[in-house]
Amino acid sequence: MRKALVLTGFAFLFAGTAMANERVYMGGSLGVAHHGAKDAGHIKDESFAWGLYGGYKFHPNLGVEVGYQNFGKGEAGPYSTSSDAISADMVARLPISQSFGLYSKLGMAYVDNTLSGHGARSRSAFGMKIGFGAEFRLSQNLSLRTEFVQYRNTPTHRSYEGSFAKSKELINAGLNYSF
Repeated sequence: MRKALVLTGFAFLFAGTAMANERVYMGGSLGVAHHGAKDAGHIKDESFAWGLYGGYKFHPNLGVEVGYQNFGKGEAGPYSTSSDAISADMVARLPISQSFGLYSKLGMAYVDNTLSGHGARSRSAFGMKIGFGAEFRLSQNLSLRTEFVQYRNTPTHRSYEGSFAKSKELINAGLNYSF
């Protein structure tokens, strides 16, 4: 009984702190995606990528984020892939100063690969998402961020003519607006 009271007290304390520090934000990003194309004469591994995201800071240094990411198109030999993902992440922040901080992400993503070429099939799968970045506050509500993100265990295609790896990497820059 005593343990239950202590845990309940911590829960109420945490809930009060979370409500006092709530922060909702949304944003967009542009960048370069790496598809892991290899084993072929003609390779286009990098493509233009873009994304949209929104988040909720339930603590100044912790929050959750959901997003949509379009990876563009990669090519390996006679095959091409066009991929996008929907993700949910936990975000941990480390403030360095009032206007600059670092952050890391860990989450899950549902990645959809549309493959084209001889005998290719479209595939979708859940995978892990890992990332880190830096954020610079431009004003009270506007900030600029840059990040590196890796999507692991994404759908893949392998043949003797060309293949795409089981992970995709993304380097991007984004603009956040906080409410």
